[in-house]
Amino acid sequence: MKPPNVAAHRESVARAGRIGRRVGLGIYFLGLAYVVVVGFGTFIEGIFLTPPDAEMALAADISCETARADLATRLDAEAATFVSAGDRARLTRFLTVWDHQYGGIRTRCRDPRTRELEYVRHRVEIQLRRYERENGAALRRLGAAPTPSPAPESPR
Repeated sequence: MKPPNVAAHRESVARAGRIGRRVGLGIYFLGLAYVVVVGFGTFIEGIFLTPPDAEMALAADISCETARADLATRLDAEAATFVSAGDRARLTRFLTVWDHQYGGIRTRCRDPRTRELEYVRHRVEIQLRRYERENGAALRRLGAAPTPSPAPESPR
């Protein structure tokens, strides 16, 4: 039998360790780069790229009650549109803009009714998503089905 070559074994172990460190460092820096890029992109988007009509500046002559009523009316109208159309992307865009506009109201109008409006908004979103998940598409399919034509009248 040939005696094991201890020096060659140590060299192969050291080489494997160097490769493992390089792979580990590569994975670490890729993960770090991902976190930096995504975090920076989200920060820039949140600060500078809000939709132009998203900020609702309350003028001195607009009361909190009027602003709340406007947001509630638009929320109700969009909910009705979603029930009939089921467009999730449109609902998400609308709620994003709505949230920005609500943010403008929330900073000025600090009362329980304003907080209640935010609660209602989240409840409406939850109910609309549940409706769509459970029944919306099926009911729209039934509504889009051709209606039977009336029976022809019998000649007299």
